[in-house]
Amino acid sequence: MRMQRTAWVAVGIALLALLVGCSQSPPRPPKGPAASAHISPVDRAVLARFLPSLARAHRDKTQLAFLARFKGLSPPVAKFNQQMALQQGRLLRQLQTWADRHHLNLKYDYPKSVRGAALRVQAGVDGHSLLAAGEPKFQRLYLVFMYSDFSWQVALDKSLMRYATNHGLKRYLINALAINRSSMERIEKLLGQYRWVPTHP
Repeated sequence: MRMQRTAWVAVGIALLALLVGCSQSPPRPPKGPAASAHISPVDRAVLARFLPSLARAHRDKTQLAFLARFKGLSPPVAKFNQQMALQQGRLLRQLQTWADRHHLNLKYDYPKSVRGAALRVQAGVDGHSLLAAGEPKFQRLYLVFMYSDFSWQVALDKSLMRYATNHGLKRYLINALAINRSSMERIEKLLGQYRWVPTHP
């Protein structure tokens, strides 16, 4: 039993290592000719900068969903977790397919700046907190982190819409926005079970 538990901990550590910054799959070879005429150079530069963040967010959520299955979730949260993994996996495949056709690399790299270094540190702290947490703390952290992440994704989906002159990309963003907004609303309801007590220094 102890060996089995140790094995799952090892799996969890590996997954969280991916979750906090190493979840960068190698670029896939492009499929078919790129429809560059449908994307202006300015729009392409913006998309190349921000679409990797969306791809990473989808990937990280599917990995966190796998880890959460072994951390212990209440039935309503477990149901949400399962659905989230399926939805985010489909969105990732949809975005990756579009990017392959338009020769856009979705590999994520932290910005080479103080902000990028801070993001890397924050991701490490969050990942460690999730790994170390037991029931029911893990579930609270899971919901809080997911709410914050979905909130940011919704904002990014909406902001990128103006650059989505390509029909396929617009369809992906509309789909992602609807799913991410719905997920955020569901998490907000799940968080209603907790009573937040303000802490004072």
